Amino acid sequence: MFVSKEYIKKQVLNIIHNDTDNDIVFIVANKGIGKLKLLNELYDFESFNKNIIVANEKKVKGTYSSLKKCFIDGIYNYLKQNNTFKMRCEFLQIIYRYNNASQNRKTFIFNKKFNLNIITKMLYQFTIEVLKEIYIEIAGNTPLVIFTNSILSCDDREYLEKLKYDTWEARITFVIGIRPSEDALAFIKSIITEKEKGVWVFPLLPKISVNEANTSPTKFASITINGYEKSLSYSKLKQVIFSNIELFETFSFIRSLIDDGLKPYHVFFLANQEITFFDYEYIKKISKLLYQESSKYEKQLILPYNGKLLWMDVLSYYLFLNEGIEEALFETQNFFFNVLSNIEKFVFNKNEKKDYYSFLQNTATSKNNTIAQGFSDYFSDFARVMKILSSQIIYNDFNLKSSLFAIELLDKYVLKFSETSIDALIKIYEYTQVCTLLDMGLKCIEYYFNASNKKLVISKSQEKTISNFQKFCLIEACRWSDLTLIDGIINLQKSILSSGYKILFEVKSISNSVNNTLIFEYLSNQLSENNIRIGDVIMPKNTIFLSYTHKNETIATLIDNSLQDYGYHVVRDTRDVSSWDNLKQFMQSIRKQDFVVLLVSDAYLHSENCMYEVMQLLKDESFASRTFPIVLNFPKSENKSMFSAEYWTDIVLFWQKQAELLKEKIEKLSRENSAGLDLKYRDIKNIAQNSDVFLQTFFNNLLLEIYSPDQDDVTKIVESIDKKIQNTCIEI
Repeated sequence: MFVSKEYIKKQVLNIIHNDTDNDIVFIVANKGIGKLKLLNELYDFESFNKNIIVANEKKVKGTYSSLKKCFIDGIYNYLKQNNTFKMRCEFLQIIYRYNNASQNRKTFIFNKKFNLNIITKMLYQFTIEVLKEIYIEIAGNTPLVIFTNSILSCDDREYLEKLKYDTWEARITFVIGIRPSEDALAFIKSIITEKEKGVWVFPLLPKISVNEANTSPTKFASITINGYEKSLSYSKLKQVIFSNIELFETFSFIRSLIDDGLKPYHVFFLANQEITFFDYEYIKKISKLLYQESSKYEKQLILPYNGKLLWMDVLSYYLFLNEGIEEALFETQNFFFNVLSNIEKFVFNKNEKKDYYSFLQNTATSKNNTIAQGFSDYFSDFARVMKILSSQIIYNDFNLKSSLFAIELLDKYVLKFSETSIDALIKIYEYTQVCTLLDMGLKCIEYYFNASNKKLVISKSQEKTISNFQKFCLIEACRWSDLTLIDGIINLQKSILSSGYKILFEVKSISNSVNNTLIFEYLSNQLSENNIRIGDVIMPKNTIFLSYTHKNETIATLIDNSLQDYGYHVVRDTRDVSSWDNLKQFMQSIRKQDFVVLLVSDAYLHSENCMYEVMQLLKDESFASRTFPIVLNFPKSENKSMFSAEYWTDIVLFWQKQAELLKEKIEKLSRENSAGLDLKYRDIKNIAQNSDVFLQTFFNNLLLEIYSPDQDDVTKIVESIDKKIQNTCIEI
């Protein structure tokens, strides 16, 4: 948890005055937060008296390590406070023991006045360990407090890491100001790992202006960095950061984290600022089960300390939330919904259930998040929802009052669309039977389409989820006679269509009972009032294979579009042949469709592919009840008719002649070279033998309409097809 300057002052004073040896205090803060100012205030704090020696490296000249300078300054300060002839003599004897150089001995002993430069020249050649021994020999157990804000050298780090092996009974406290770089955090972690106790980490909270309670999850308190307040505008604060290379490095790092993607356990300590190590490990376990992944930034982001987790520092935290709040909110929702949908993975025995509820109990309590209380409340609300609903799902113990409370909490926030969120809402609905959840699902999908300023890219899986959810909502609307759900479907469809998409839903499985008549009439009326074609909404229950020759492509397209407007799925070569391995397989699929529309023209009857499709159709005994031939007759100016016996004879003779010509050519080939052509000959021979059957059957008995080339309206034809299908009693 980020702590205030006053809190750190109080804690540091307590640490200084305790009887523990070799305490290390890390004050973690980025540049501009006020770390140096705090160290100065601590250094000059009035509570320090002559019984405590205070040292820092600022006054010692030279390119020595920070801790060496601090020990030199500490020795100097003790000598200065105890400047007697005897003390000076003892000090020189100690120096002589470590180094027999006698430089300025007489001058030092008899001259009461001495300065730091003289002490520095006498001590600079000693190691940090020796300097500590010298201090203890002259000062005994007089407490020494060392303040440093410089970058620690390798010697400094090595010394601090070995402190746990130090057996001297010296009351020395190290107060170290440090920036939260990756390297610095790794160093702090190594100190904690080695020393285990007597290490204190305080992430410094800058000056802030707290927002009012009950704020939106996207609102933050204002922080001050080098006098620039966030309240002036976040963009202005970013300008300050961009103008400073050290701050910009932090910002750049945060951007890389967001671009790489938030993980659920990141979100936990973002919401709480600090969580227990147990909860952290548990959430990593859940995340691994759900997502099969871990974060490569994990060691950089957090620091285990005394069972707690520490975010890098307040500036990083603040930037991360401001830049990544949408991702954080979405990840919170997505994670909890994922947990709910896969709850059986976490509660399969008594101990697992205990861990799961302990985790929810800890996270369902709102934390005092000084900077982002709104986000913390949002997070804890979701955890409370999961706590309520998990109990009902695990134990099948439905409680309407608590369920309504959980749904009310969910309804407070705008849910973001994902396949996970829709699946979870359906799961919750199945246990609660509260239709508000379905309204929420429709709204969150609608918001997804409305909120995007750029072209959406929706996967096939997402399309299927949206389609199935609309179908599910329609089924429940019929069940409860809920017109509000129909309004939600209409509003969603308007958003989908305006975004350039067409996502249809199926109604085939819904009974055409009298009870559903009102709902379907209301749906139809609302579609009409909003100028939405039923073909843009309802997934066709019946497929229509459109058989035609490309010479008649114009009329084929008119009929194709009109049939789709009526809600039919039209199978057509220019659109659907790619779904099959080859053209021949596509043509053979004519028998697999619900209905067939044949656009029969002179060109059609002379087309090998078209007639091949007809021959495939004739193999189906039920073809007569589901085939609708449309004759595209000759123009009146040609004075011909497709219905004359002479014309039919010409068609049969044409295919008979085609078969004979091909046979004559094949007979000239050797058997090994004619296998494929033999199959071709059989197909054409079959057309010749059965073309008269086709003409007689389809033209005399099944003919639906005659279309003249002079017409430009296909309304009558499509109405006839629709009416014919309706009369077949096949469910629409």
